Parts: sequence; C-alpha cells; structure tokens
Amino acid sequence: MDQLKETVSLATGSAFIGPIIALVLLTVLVWFWLYIVRLGFMRSNKIDPESLKTAKGKMQMDGPQNYPAENYNHLFEMPILFYVVCLLFVATGKGDMEALNLAWAFVATRVLHSIIHCTYNKIMHRFMVFLVSSIVMMLLVYKAWALLL
Repeated sequence: MDQLKETVSLATGSAFIGPIIALVLLTVLVWFWLYIVRLGFMRSNKIDPESLKTAKGKMQMDGPQNYPAENYNHLFEMPILFYVVCLLFVATGKGDMEALNLAWAFVATRVLHSIIHCTYNKIMHRFMVFLVSSIVMMLLVYKAWALLL
C-alpha cells in the first residue's frame, strides 16, 4: 500500500511539494533570523536606520551581523532553478524517485549552507557545501531534461 501511495505521489508530482515547502521554510527562517540579528545589532550599537542609506553607512553593518542577510540573498540565486525544476515535476508528474532524492539532497545542502553561513561562516566549509549543492542541482536539471524530453 505504501508503495502504491509513493507511485501515485510521484505520478502526480505531488511528492515534490515537500522539498519545495522545506526550502521555502528555510528561506522564511533565515529571513526572521536576519531581522533578529540586524535589529539587535543596530539597537545595541545605537545605529540610526537612516544612516544606512549611504555606502559609508552600510559599512557599519559589515561583519557577522550581516551573514544572515547575505545568506538570505543566496536563497534567491541557485534555488530558483530548484523551484523551476520541481514545479515542472509537479506540473507534468514525470519525476521519479531519483529526482525526488536529488531534490531532498539539494534542500539538505542548502540547510547546511545556511547554518554555516549564518553562524561561524568558514569560507572553505561553506564552499564545499556549495559545491555539493551545485553538483546536486546540475544532476537534478539533467534528470529533468532526461525525464521531460
């Protein structure tokens, strides 16, 4: 019975909604975290929001207090391809288990990337996770191309 549900879920594409929602939730969490960190930093350092209008003023925000904002921006770069591919699978119902596993692997790597970026931000750690997520994304795009054409 579980295998039948899995087959129906893959056939209708609805199985790909899970990874989509997970990545959206990560984006929302990082969004909240960036406001908590930024506003806390601005409050404790008595930074007037109006002073951030200029490049010189924005330099006050350089450093760890800006990591979540940078990560938030990154969640609107390569993940756009992820959303397109997954929505194609939802719309066509042509995704398979391998594609679904790749989708979840991409989400897992983006979660790890966000944790590293928003906390200690060691560049080589972040880069290695980014590299893995890029490879997973390339495989997912290839899988979509192979299944949809």
